Amino acid sequence: MMKKILDKVFNPKSVAIIGAKDDPGSVGFGLVKNLLEGESKRDIYFVNPSRPKVLNRDTYKKVTDIKGKIDLVVIAVPVDFVIQVINDCVAKKVGGVVIITAGFGESGEKGERIEKDVLGLLRNAKIPLIGPNCLGILNTRIDLNASFAPISPKKGNIAFLS
Repeated sequence: MMKKILDKVFNPKSVAIIGAKDDPGSVGFGLVKNLLEGESKRDIYFVNPSRPKVLNRDTYKKVTDIKGKIDLVVIAVPVDFVIQVINDCVAKKVGGVVIITAGFGESGEKGERIEKDVLGLLRNAKIPLIGPNCLGILNTRIDLNASFAPISPKKGNIAFLS
């Protein structure tokens, strides 16, 4: 049962990047660049309410505006916007969430409250979470790099979890 739940996270057929950008050096750009490398194997959607296009591709204002199912959502927006994004993910019934954003429990009382709210919302909706404040996820076996790492590792027989 657990494999089936986590399959949406580690073997997604569709990925939405919330906070997609085309500013070189930004986390949103790193995610976009890395995910586009494996685009032929999955559908990639860019979400950014303040940019109509990223890398000449149309963006969506919210994940709920995307037609069809979304297996994985990768969130790279300021911490103050994460609760609304999570509410949208719950409404959309996404398969899993990766929160790249920092500023949660590690940053003090306000961040700790937001983190608890996020965990409660996702737990109630039975949506798995990776993060917050993480690099993202990579699965070289299926050419998935949902991280902002500047270099993608080569395929091999090693798993790393941190």
